[in-house]
Amino acid sequence: MRKIFFPLLTIFLIAFSGIIQANQTVYGSKRDSNHVLLVYDSQNTVEQGEKKIDTLQRILAGIGLKVTTIKESEYQKGELSHGYQGVITMINWEQAQLINPGFIKDRDQYDGIKLHIGEGLDTTEQQQLQVKLKTIY
Repeated sequence: MRKIFFPLLTIFLIAFSGIIQANQTVYGSKRDSNHVLLVYDSQNTVEQGEKKIDTLQRILAGIGLKVTTIKESEYQKGELSHGYQGVITMINWEQAQLINPGFIKDRDQYDGIKLHIGEGLDTTEQQQLQVKLKTIY
């Protein structure tokens, strides 16, 4: 899993950082071109998920991004409207599932850059990210 996770994460981050360079205007207010919101479901210390979160934060900071990290259950409705250039949903433990309706609704309506890391890609995210899931054994 680790052999696959970090190369895929690196590819996503390179693509994500290239896209973030563009400024966008949202409802008359300017987005911070260097600020992203990282929302994770669980630290999952059994599988060293806290290290994955830390690694992602360091990589993002290393490419010049300001990262606000928050647990999905602590997300407050409307947080995404605070000028973030992008949102990253990180699933560390699929069994935890995303249950915060405020986050799910805000993320679905968010028109900025979105990135999903981990399992549990729901139907709305699949459509918005224009992906088709394929199981590889």
